[in-house]
Amino acid sequence: MTDKPKADKDRRQHPRFKVAKTARARSNGEDHHGSIKDISISGVAISTEARWEKDRVVEVDIDDMEPLEGTVARSLEDGIAIEFDLDEDDEDRLLAEMGEIRDAMRSDE
Repeated sequence: MTDKPKADKDRRQHPRFKVAKTARARSNGEDHHGSIKDISISGVAISTEARWEKDRVVEVDIDDMEPLEGTVARSLEDGIAIEFDLDEDDEDRLLAEMGEIRDAMRSDE
């Protein structure tokens, strides 16, 4: 008997949060604006016109957050998925900001 592969969301190491924030992705002098589809400590999915190749280095500016760097993990039907390349300080900062996002979402319920 063969085990079925788990769905992508079951394999994720970090929870993803849907947020209503805009973002700007910058790479090699190109800027693309869009909206966050979801975010986790490991990366972000952005709905945007950008269709950049895998492994392209990108800086992401998200509303009310410090810029983050990462690489394109894949193109999406309506945007790009970026895997963050964070040092320990950036990871701690992002965890704190995501905690604030989670708390705000809970208070809105």
